[in-house]
Order: sequence, then structure tokens, then C-alpha cells
Amino acid sequence: MRKSGRSFLQPQYKNGSILLKEDKYKNIFVDALNFLVTEGNVTINGFVPMAIGMPNHLHIIWQAKANNDLQKIQNSFIIHTSKEFKKLLAIDNNLQAY
Repeated sequence: MRKSGRSFLQPQYKNGSILLKEDKYKNIFVDALNFLVTEGNVTINGFVPMAIGMPNHLHIIWQAKANNDLQKIQNSFIIHTSKEFKKLLAIDNNLQAY
């Protein structure tokens, strides 16, 4: 398991959907990244919500701090953001489209 060192992550959601077109969906990523930094789990070297073509993914360059396991952080990040997307899509009555 990789515990340190800089890493690139590119989570993509639902078969090329345009999930990140609206800011409220992008903010789910931003809030999750802020939490990880505030808790001292990671250092974020850069991130970009991809808005060209199909805005459905994010590029992140980050590294785990101290003895944190980057793979576990990545898994938690993807699970958490997916759940938050589902909640917001349900509120918008748009869950079936994704």
C-alpha cells in the first residue's frame, strides 16, 4: 500500500455524464478536499474540475501526510463524494438520469 509520495487521482462519475456542469456539484469535491486538508490527512498540490467536453471528472495531485494511507483516503473520498452527489441528485429529482 502506498502511504506517501505525490499521487494523481482522476475520479470519473457515471459513463460520461455532465454531473459537474453546475457549481453545486463541483462544491461537493471542494468541500471534501477542504475537509481532508483541515483534518491533516493530505496535502493538495493542485486540482481541476474538468469543464471541457463532458464535465464529469476531477484531476487531483495530492499526497498523504504522516502515516495516512493514500489508498484508504482515495477510497473514502470517492465513497463520500458519490453519496453526496446521490443526495443532491435526489433532491433535484434527477437521480434516475445518473
